[in-house]
Amino acid sequence: MSTQQDIYAAGSESRPPMLNRENYVSWSSCLLRYAKSRPNGKLIYNSIINGPYVRRMIPEPGDANRRK
Repeated sequence: MSTQQDIYAAGSESRPPMLNRENYVSWSSCLLRYAKSRPNGKLIYNSIINGPYVRRMIPEPGDANRRK
């Protein structure tokens, strides 16, 4: 088997965990400080901390799933 097939066969349980924010505190603080110094830094900072802004869908007037 090739290496790619070995990785696929192993499954996600045996993979190392993805980067954890708590393990890279100094790097994280440098990145956030850099984001704050940029134009629109407050928006960039909030996007990093809270995740990207997701626009809400505007329901159509005749939509059955529409909230009242």
